[in-house]
Amino acid sequence: MSSLEYAKLGYVIVTKLANVKPNENVLILGETASNEAMMQAVMAASIGIGAETQMLIYPERKQINVEHPQSVAEAMKHTDVIIDFSVKYTIHTVAYNEARKAGTRALVTIPTGIEEYIKDGIVGIDYDRMVKEGRMISDLFESCSKCRLVSEEGTELEMKLGNRPAVLRDGMVIGKGEIDYFPGAQISLAPLEESINGKVVVNGSLYPPVGKLDGKATVTMEKGRIVKIEGSVEAQEWEKWIRSLDDPKMYHVAHFSIGLNPNAKLSGYIIEDERIRGSIIFGFGSQMPDFKGKIGTAKSHTDAVSLFNTVFLDGKKVVEKGEILKVS
Repeated sequence: MSSLEYAKLGYVIVTKLANVKPNENVLILGETASNEAMMQAVMAASIGIGAETQMLIYPERKQINVEHPQSVAEAMKHTDVIIDFSVKYTIHTVAYNEARKAGTRALVTIPTGIEEYIKDGIVGIDYDRMVKEGRMISDLFESCSKCRLVSEEGTELEMKLGNRPAVLRDGMVIGKGEIDYFPGAQISLAPLEESINGKVVVNGSLYPPVGKLDGKATVTMEKGRIVKIEGSVEAQEWEKWIRSLDDPKMYHVAHFSIGLNPNAKLSGYIIEDERIRGSIIFGFGSQMPDFKGKIGTAKSHTDAVSLFNTVFLDGKKVVEKGEILKVS
């Protein structure tokens, strides 16, 4: 990406996605392995519009959701907005929870390795149109009571939705304590735990610890909990990693999601994979309070991305073999 492209992207991230206003306090956060050029572009844009801006970089963590250094955690609580480029995401940490309680809004991405997608998934699409579609699908989820998933590869699962919110992750943050991931968009919700029964064939990615899959994993769930994982060597690696955490909550569904970004492709980087338009995603382990579910905090979080599924809401087909149908 050229310096001019970085500059244009930085401006859009700051003004449209993070909604930074003059005189706000902005914290640009990253690890030593983060994309410094993108961080610098965002910092320049933030300073350019008159925001009080600082950048903090801490040593790269070995895994996700490791707590921040105390000095960083304190800074997070005393800023208006965080724009986070950390390679090992930390969104389920105490530091993030405390910052959000204090009113800090947070915009998060992991651009390392997918810089072109970060650009194409923001300025290369009709972003407002994607967000509008996402709102309509969110409304549809909230008006329906039952969801069914099927696929030619063997997915067959049903779940009830209850009165829980369908959270549109549009890649923008406005209100105090809001968190989102960019580029958007994705719709996520926590189905009623005891109602989630069936199996999902995962043919996209598993992260952590695997990434893009060469084989498949068949995940069987009963009452919202994984009871069996079958499939490739990668599926066995994923199961071993979950088991190694020795936390029963890691087997529980934290959220169900649908990706919406037309420029997202299967890359092995979760920030892109789980936004593939028409993909379905199950998250397991730590659950954000936004979803109003029962799981709470676990030792970690992992996402399973599956492609080419068909989704029914109260019997109405919303996604057909990975293609989102027109919603009215």
